[in-house]
Amino acid sequence: MPKDYEELLDDLRRREVHIDCVQMDLVRASDGKIYSGTGYIRQKATHDFEIKMYAKGKLDLREIFFNFGSTKAGVLYKEGDHFALTASDKYHRAWRADRIINPDPDGHVEREGFIVTANCNEIALTQGRSAVEKVNWVKLRSFETIKFPCNTRTEVTTTVGKTRSAQRGRLNAAEFDSFGLSFCFEDDEGLSVSASAGEARLPLQLERRITETVTFALGIVPRWAMVMQAQGEETVKRFRNHDELRKRRTQWPPYKIELIDETGSVWRMFDLYLAHVIKDQVALTHALSRSVFGVSETRTSSIEGQALAAAVAVESILDEFYASVGKPDVERLKALGELIAYLKSWGGDTKLIDRVLGVVSSLKRARPDDRLRVLVAEGTVGEAERKAWNKLRNTVAHGNWHVYEGKLQELLDITHKVVGLFNQLVFHLISYKGKQTDYGTHGWLAIEYPPEPSAAPGESETKGDE
Repeated sequence: MPKDYEELLDDLRRREVHIDCVQMDLVRASDGKIYSGTGYIRQKATHDFEIKMYAKGKLDLREIFFNFGSTKAGVLYKEGDHFALTASDKYHRAWRADRIINPDPDGHVEREGFIVTANCNEIALTQGRSAVEKVNWVKLRSFETIKFPCNTRTEVTTTVGKTRSAQRGRLNAAEFDSFGLSFCFEDDEGLSVSASAGEARLPLQLERRITETVTFALGIVPRWAMVMQAQGEETVKRFRNHDELRKRRTQWPPYKIELIDETGSVWRMFDLYLAHVIKDQVALTHALSRSVFGVSETRTSSIEGQALAAAVAVESILDEFYASVGKPDVERLKALGELIAYLKSWGGDTKLIDRVLGVVSSLKRARPDDRLRVLVAEGTVGEAERKAWNKLRNTVAHGNWHVYEGKLQELLDITHKVVGLFNQLVFHLISYKGKQTDYGTHGWLAIEYPPEPSAAPGESETKGDE
């Protein structure tokens, strides 16, 4: 009997996945290059899977010494330069692996048959569904424990012999609806996330959008060991070899995770973020999530690396999503135009004129701090957070780390305040209102978002670079 889903998952956890295949085909789309034969797929001790094939035919000696395709150093592989594997096991189940780079042929040259080995990061099993299975759903499993607030229990019944049984419950799950999907988060020897769309079609890029939303709302990038999607006439199970769990620093979710969130802030945040990013069903990573990943992934970096990532992420999100904020009005633009015309007619040193024109022209667009000042006055972000960013940005832009020599606590505080500013900018984009943890204040107090509007800061304060 073939192993079922749970057995395959247990093998994956133990690094014991081994699939004997009666037919394997490795094909490269760009030139139709193909290797065919029998072999196996085996989980390796490292982060990928090994494909080993006993290929039919004769091996061209040149293939041992030369790779064909996009092989120049520094040149990215094009999609067609990758090999794709299709395989059938002894139970006639269909397996697939994509984006395989340069299989390694070796063995006999003159005689028939040779060995081909390759590596892949993911293997997929496709199986049919019966006509009565109309509910479309996706399930994601991770072997790492990720904290989340719970609102329901799971029940376990244990039977001893035929007469004694015990039932126990554990508060380890959360159920809620978001964007027409019914979600269930469960702590089941690692994080398990399922989302059901009923009979409706699942949104495109759903796995990626859930990953992005978990990253923002729970403050950590999940690594899925298995992703299973059931839709229409088939179920696709994708297995990924997991790394040994790297040591991670404490999670920094926008609102500190506790077992019970009485305010409902975390799942409301999840709902609004998912609704915002899932509208883009084309991009591999949503534009907003690129910045979120930039902040989250640096939690294992040095404090300087975290400070740099936080400062850059704020500037990036301002440029991409708040470009119209703080723009000079019509009168200001008219005056700048007249000044530029006057400078051009001066007739002095042309190099000096060009430099001055560059400075004056930059006044036509709002600087990041100009935008933040407007947002502070509107009550979109806090004034303390703006000041922290302005100070940190000047440090990271010029590499003036010496100013924090012996002041690690100050650097930590200001960095965490800037992360809070970043979260506020995201909150505004997704229309979230609720609790936020102020990591930049000792004690990590919960504060309300949005903040009270503040008077526009005075121009006397030192600003960032032009």
